[in-house]
Amino acid sequence: IRATRATLIGQSGRHREVLELLAGRPDEVVSGRARLQAALAEAFALPGVGRGEEAVARIDEAMSAGSQIGQQLTLFRAGLLQSAKAMALVALGRLAEAAEAARTGLEVAVATGNRAAEGFFGATLGWVQLHQGLLVSAQRTYRESATAFRASSHHGPLRWALACCPRPRSHATGK
Repeated sequence: IRATRATLIGQSGRHREVLELLAGRPDEVVSGRARLQAALAEAFALPGVGRGEEAVARIDEAMSAGSQIGQQLTLFRAGLLQSAKAMALVALGRLAEAAEAARTGLEVAVATGNRAAEGFFGATLGWVQLHQGLLVSAQRTYRESATAFRASSHHGPLRWALACCPRPRSHATGK
């Protein structure tokens, strides 16, 4: 319950509150699935409070633990962890590593036909491209991400892709 609550609080950008909520949780008596969900909430919160290196380490630990628990680490959760890692790498200024992580995840999502993961990795890659100064590429990537989110009926995160890829204005009419 604490991990689910932390995830929801984290989506509102209240990073310190997420970390306070998850501090001192008893990992040894918590299910593997709950540990993964807590790690995901932490992975997005830690860079928000300037602890990007810790986020990368925590994500790597969660991915390792996830491989030990088997099916509980779905492609979706693994993708979110890898996406969070790419975003933490952006916060650390490690843009080439972040781009590689996002591209790799996007390629796996496309190859497996996982449109939701394609949307998340597209949005992540778009974020990296913005930080690399590749504005046209970022806009195209965000549009593709929005298409994937629509195709998977994943309307919540669709707003992230749409916010970063405004419709092009018509040069003839100025609209």
